Amino acid sequence: MDATLIAYLVGLATITITPLAGFGTKLLLKKIEETSQKAELAKLGLKGDSLAVGQKNAKIAILATQQAFRNKSTTTSEEKKYFGMDMLRQLNIEAGINMTEETMSALIEAGVWEKNNPIPAEPVAQPIVSPVVTPLPIPSDSMPQEGLVK
Repeated sequence: MDATLIAYLVGLATITITPLAGFGTKLLLKKIEETSQKAELAKLGLKGDSLAVGQKNAKIAILATQQAFRNKSTTTSEEKKYFGMDMLRQLNIEAGINMTEETMSALIEAGVWEKNNPIPAEPVAQPIVSPVVTPLPIPSDSMPQEGLVK
């Protein structure tokens, strides 16, 4: 094979494989992050369904707090947090979930932060389409060459 052709094929393979490697790395990092988050929550005594229900209850409590204090300009953040914690406590009692005050506070703080700092969707890379070129035959001494006068 010609060195130019080999270089072209290597470049084409690199262009094709590089986005896939980046995608695999992102998946691996996401899995590591999820695992570390689960470990932190396990330390707090939350896992499985109780965690999911607790997070959902925290989001409901945050929305209820925002709605209750929407038109009141004289409220402090401590009043809002107390209202949200009380709402979360009531929702957890109804769901049969036992949480410490620290855990409820952490879920409320995380929910408020997530609401105020939404994670933007990652752009999807457009596929690279290489041009299709019909290869020209390589002239050789054994091939008849039309139109050439010897």
